[in-house]
Amino acid sequence: MENYSVLYLKQENRFRSQSKNYRLASNEKVVGIIEEDTSSSRDTINRLLKSISLFAFTSVDLNIMTKKNELIGELKKQKGFSNTYTYRSFDEEIYSIEAKAGLSDPKTSLTIYSGDEEIIKGKGDFSAYRFEFFDNNNSLLMSVKKTTLPSSLKNFFDSFDVYKIDIKDPLSPYYNLFIALGLIIDLNFHG
Repeated sequence: MENYSVLYLKQENRFRSQSKNYRLASNEKVVGIIEEDTSSSRDTINRLLKSISLFAFTSVDLNIMTKKNELIGELKKQKGFSNTYTYRSFDEEIYSIEAKAGLSDPKTSLTIYSGDEEIIKGKGDFSAYRFEFFDNNNSLLMSVKKTTLPSSLKNFFDSFDVYKIDIKDPLSPYYNLFIALGLIIDLNFHG
């Protein structure tokens, strides 16, 4: 996938399907596709949990792909009361992402680990509409903002929330991980 400094992440509206599907756009064109694997969308327990509005307890298995359906990463969350996600990149790097929204601290956060080492920390506002992600040197890597689409893309997307992903260095080795972080913000805080 080509690397862009600004991406728009949007869930697709599919009435016949209970699976989650997203599109990535940049410069007025689709650049990526995210689809839920049938192993999680057709899981009987997941379907039961969704039918009684217990979405937070379902498992999720998302495939992040180029617009040509080439796999670039997988994002997974286990069934149950868990706010921990696993991202596996196409080059087999594995990251653990912990999402938090506390009552004592009005901020939301995402912490990204490679093995046991914390490599990226994301801090969001109380509503999780705006996140900023920093490395261990406190350098800004990217920001994610829940927003509306620019008017030039309105015909492409027709519903649901839109996330603007602003990547400071499109050549970052974490580029595909940044896409997964946008997904986690939607799934964990707005889903």
